[in-house]
Amino acid sequence: MARELLRDRLAPLVLRPRAKQGVSLPELGLHTHQLLLPIGPGDWKVLKPETRLKLWTATQKTAKKIGGAVLAVNRGLRPLPSQNPELFPIPVSRGDLFVLALALIVVEEGLNRYGREKLWLVGDFPGLFGLISLIGRIGAPVAIQSFSPSRFETIAYRILYEQGMALSVSYFNPSNWGPEDMVLLFDPVYLPFAAGAGKARNVFIIDLTDDSRSHAPRLESWLGAQGVDPSLKTLAPLLEAWFWGRTLNPDQTDVLPHEPLLPVRPASTSPDTCSRSAGQECFARIHETAGYISRIRQEGQELNLWGFFLDKDFRALYNTTQGTGTTI
Repeated sequence: MARELLRDRLAPLVLRPRAKQGVSLPELGLHTHQLLLPIGPGDWKVLKPETRLKLWTATQKTAKKIGGAVLAVNRGLRPLPSQNPELFPIPVSRGDLFVLALALIVVEEGLNRYGREKLWLVGDFPGLFGLISLIGRIGAPVAIQSFSPSRFETIAYRILYEQGMALSVSYFNPSNWGPEDMVLLFDPVYLPFAAGAGKARNVFIIDLTDDSRSHAPRLESWLGAQGVDPSLKTLAPLLEAWFWGRTLNPDQTDVLPHEPLLPVRPASTSPDTCSRSAGQECFARIHETAGYISRIRQEGQELNLWGFFLDKDFRALYNTTQGTGTTI
């Protein structure tokens, strides 16, 4: 108890965010500052909400001093205080939309170029149905697997009947995966089960969990050389913020709406909440998210960003899950 009290009282005074040398990805023209908050994700989670709020306020102030247009936040830092644009004027990028855009690129490459027959989406992820609505235009059958499939059923069935998608929801079961299928993993809790199943059944698995690597080896190598964690939990927010930063007027912080940077808002728009009504507001959020995913995908193509995530000929995916023994 004394330790917790000391930590909560000292954290806002001692653990101040500080700006470090810039982070650069020169081939993208990306040059930015790095803000360090000397506290681990585990410690952050156990801080009292008011203590986290003080630290987050200090982080926003530091970002404003160095002229930050968008604040890319490591995906491991959860939960964050409510992103009220009046209190926190600098938009926040968590990388959700970038991960979904990357997933769309991977799906298009696998289904269109290499003839994968079915797509499995495993686990929960903010904005997942925005991705699904875009995949539906390709015409491939999509199946969601989860330890809690009931969370997705209502909205999935409505999409099935209203949009004509071949969409199903089921309990997590890797034995259903076929050798010509593609599996996208969004939640690390499924990794131990998926790796073994992928190897045994020769399934192509793409790991999009926070700690995954080998998505863009060259970009990750540059980050690692600068002392930055190159895993997806860092890379995705950084590149998403780079996209938004390119659209912002430096003299105006309200050009880009703040709220859509978080495609699915915490709690109030989780899949189960959305599915209880599955009304027009829910579908409006899905379409809004799909629009942002499409925007990142298109701009990434124009900037040749996706070339870093595919090989130089755009003919193979770098990302593999160790142990699957399968590449596209």
